[in-house]
Amino acid sequence: MSNLLEQFSTRVGVVGGPLTLAHSNNSITTKSIDRVLSSYLGSGGSSLFYQIKGDREVDEVPVPSGNMAVKRDLLEKFGGFNERLRYNEDSYLCHRVCEDGYRIMYAAKARIFHFIGIDSYSDFLSYFKRYGFERGKNTSRSLNFLTLFNILSLALVA
Repeated sequence: MSNLLEQFSTRVGVVGGPLTLAHSNNSITTKSIDRVLSSYLGSGGSSLFYQIKGDREVDEVPVPSGNMAVKRDLLEKFGGFNERLRYNEDSYLCHRVCEDGYRIMYAAKARIFHFIGIDSYSDFLSYFKRYGFERGKNTSRSLNFLTLFNILSLALVA
């Protein structure tokens, strides 16, 4: 936590760090799933994919909420995470923070282990079906969700 907090300043509103995906059991299946989830398409274009080596500003790259700290006054100002969003609430919050003139920092040393509960191919397919459907709904509500990630995903599906 201290590695996240060190990055805050007057104009920094969000700080995030890297996630190491973890499972209850390690297998060839979970290692394959991790490779996909840490790819550009699998991570939704987040900083999880970029594996950033040092601390730096990442305004255009959302940090995942699994390892994120947000200034309390900004959370209160924006009403917290948008609960109407099933997924992408972290991306939306990052977008709003940037729109409001704040910066987003990435703290490379603030690594955590994140248990995601995707331990089989059927879990993986179910997750991506839900994620894709919800991401599409979010994009139809607001073009703020239309990113290079969405365009590449649609091209691959087509």
